[in-house]
Amino acid sequence: MKNEDGNSRQAFTLAEVMVAVVIMTLLFGGVFAMGFQSRNIMRSAREESRAIQAAQYELERLRTYLWGEVTALGSTYSIPVAGNSALSDLSGSSGVITITPFPASDINPTLVTVCIAISYESYDGTMKTNVIVSRIAEQGLLK
Repeated sequence: MKNEDGNSRQAFTLAEVMVAVVIMTLLFGGVFAMGFQSRNIMRSAREESRAIQAAQYELERLRTYLWGEVTALGSTYSIPVAGNSALSDLSGSSGVITITPFPASDINPTLVTVCIAISYESYDGTMKTNVIVSRIAEQGLLK
């Protein structure tokens, strides 16, 4: 626009400045929200990874046992938190191992199903559980 002298103006109006401020606020708000959501996703993935690592550690530990030691453990027992560093890193965590014969009707099994459940309190206060199921044979690892 031209002013009364016929020269073009050099300044922004208040309305133009306000529109620019609103647009910048929306952009920065979106970037902040995206960063916040990314942080929460990473935290959740880290917790889940630790829970899976804790379960895998227990499964590998069971696979080092002799067959008599595996069958002597009983059908269900709790995982001590102090003996598993990944489990101790999780807030409010606990672990349970369930061992059942496979097939279930077998009285003297040569194969067992192992179910390892790791429960923990997530960063948002909800309880979550990760489960790994595998089989261990009297002859060793299954191929």
